[in-house]
Amino acid sequence: SPLGPGVFIRTHVPRTALPDECSTLGNAGVMEATVVSQAVVDKGQHFAEITVLLDDGQLTSARGPARRNKQEALKDCIELRKAASKCTDDPKLLQVKRRKKELDDTVWTVKDLGGRQLDGAEGPLPGFKTPSWMPKPIDAAPLGYVSPGKFRQPVQSAHSRDDEGVYGAKTRKLILEVAETDARELADAGSGDAWIQKAQVALQQACKRFGPVLEVRTEIKSDDGERVAAVRFASSKTVESALAKAPKGWLPVGDKHVRVRAPSAENEDQRKFVAPRHSAPALEAAPPKKKLRPNERFASKMTPEEEGAAGSTQTPREEAQTPTAPPPCAAPSEPLPPAEPDRPAVTLLEEGASSEDREVFKGEEDVVRDMTALLTKPFSQQKKALKAIRAKWHPDKNPDSVEVATRVFQFVQAHEPWLAHHNLA
Repeated sequence: SPLGPGVFIRTHVPRTALPDECSTLGNAGVMEATVVSQAVVDKGQHFAEITVLLDDGQLTSARGPARRNKQEALKDCIELRKAASKCTDDPKLLQVKRRKKELDDTVWTVKDLGGRQLDGAEGPLPGFKTPSWMPKPIDAAPLGYVSPGKFRQPVQSAHSRDDEGVYGAKTRKLILEVAETDARELADAGSGDAWIQKAQVALQQACKRFGPVLEVRTEIKSDDGERVAAVRFASSKTVESALAKAPKGWLPVGDKHVRVRAPSAENEDQRKFVAPRHSAPALEAAPPKKKLRPNERFASKMTPEEEGAAGSTQTPREEAQTPTAPPPCAAPSEPLPPAEPDRPAVTLLEEGASSEDREVFKGEEDVVRDMTALLTKPFSQQKKALKAIRAKWHPDKNPDSVEVATRVFQFVQAHEPWLAHHNLA
């Protein structure tokens, strides 16, 4: 600055003194894009194609890898457009080619393509307007939000289509029309909009017995210009079920009847309303059910006279085939419980018994006392106590008196039948 370092002068330039390019930028408020992308189809394969306006004024383009569907190509458009916006000064677009090699090995998943990630993939970068140098401007409609993995163009609202009296190709098969004059009578309301909600509820309750009902609308202009109420089902078979319940064009709704028709019916009579009349067909009311007592629910429906007549009208062949009851026989006698084996008893000593016999006698006395006491113990402790008796007199546990322990242990084994009789073996 001529006034010294660090001193700046603020000047005001009139708008009329600016160049024409600057004036255009000021009026538009948005710059023209230098990079534009679009998805193209070539020989059944989808590609991402970008067009770049270089700094020297020349146009160049590049393509991405071949993809299976348009959604993957749109994802490539976003990635290549980012790379191209950083190299408008490079005629060879080296960064774009490098990014293309990376995309050759990239496999896009549903997570990468779902939601609204692909909105604005075709055309200029966000924040820039479509350039004037493009030979064919791209005005791609947003895909709109759908569940991941599914892509479709925004569907025109059913409200706008129905008001024009034209149903969609798929929606027409799901529609059951009701004459508006009959729908008004369901609500028992006069002029105004008070009848609309009541009529919708009545039609919803009456039609849901055929299948799921998606929507009930009133005051719709049909294809022939007549004002109708439309019931939209979830399946075309439900419409056929509803028409089957109205063979003469009259569908019972509560205690009244309404005239119905289906725009997509194959029968011409079912595509038209029947002529209105003052008296609708009578409703077939079900007979009142009598509340039965519990003992009457499973009782025979036949009178005693009818039962006697039915029993006496059997033919000889039926009587011959009727199985006769077996003669009564004596009740089988219950088997007697098995006799209890001999209880454990000590072997008597003879005169002149040896010292070993006396020790065996004492051991048998201890075993008899312990085995008899098993029956007085709780069931959970009986087998544990029996195991202790066997371990006490096992020869391996008595190395000092093997012969005495062997004879006592054999005495215990000799009474196994008595133990099994008491469920102790």
